[in-house]
Amino acid sequence: MDFLRSYGPLPSSNAQFDEHVQSTAKRKNVRPLHVTAAKKDALEKAWASSDRPSVVLTGTAGDGKTYTCRRALEDAGADMTAWATEKVLDVQLPGKGPVKVVKDLAELTDDEKAEVYDAFAASVTGVDGAIPLVLASNDGQLVAFVRQFADRHPAGPAIDEAIRKMLVEESEVSADLSLRLYNLSRQPHDALFGEVVDAIVKHPDWSRCDGCTLLVAGTCPIRRNLAILAKSDDPSLRLRLSQLIRIAALNGTHLPVRQLLLLCSNILLGDGKS
Repeated sequence: MDFLRSYGPLPSSNAQFDEHVQSTAKRKNVRPLHVTAAKKDALEKAWASSDRPSVVLTGTAGDGKTYTCRRALEDAGADMTAWATEKVLDVQLPGKGPVKVVKDLAELTDDEKAEVYDAFAASVTGVDGAIPLVLASNDGQLVAFVRQFADRHPAGPAIDEAIRKMLVEESEVSADLSLRLYNLSRQPHDALFGEVVDAIVKHPDWSRCDGCTLLVAGTCPIRRNLAILAKSDDPSLRLRLSQLIRIAALNGTHLPVRQLLLLCSNILLGDGKS
């Protein structure tokens, strides 16, 4: 239950949230929840390509940018020793070469951002020997970043303009830069909700409740809530919530995966106030 509570509200950055959940899982000896790491395959493809472009993962807070970075690095066989302590990592990918990873642009000081910008500008403009970056950033922070430091590179204004154009046009590829930009806010909300629910209700560590007196007696409120959430027929709570989430998306309200996890956590455990 403490592990599920770790998906509740946390006043921190994307990277700190991911690390908070991971550390709780290790401390409680529970397997973390796994949902689709959006654009993980695209990251791996970029690392394996001959031109090795830099990649920006953007979107709103809670979309899983840091989570996607971590999952892609783990699958690529990278050494993750420094993941929990470093804000910027210089990683050697087996068989693919080096990459610089910025877990959350918002965590950096201006001096650190300036250093990252120099490396980023060199990479996207194709400077020989430049190391590609993976940069996780909210939309607004990204726009401010490329504008604030544009005077540090001759192509700075062009980089600023190109990235703004990519964001407005929702383009993933730039004709002028060695860059891929993936907006994780463009994921289908209702499908994501289904994934989150499945990850929770089908989690293998529910078996650790076996033998609990409340479970045996059929009076455990959490397991009752779990059974209700697991039902997917019509009508069901899960289906109706999925439909509401789809309607909200059509009305322009974005629910990132972090909020979907919070919703499910509250359904099972309550909000702590009642």
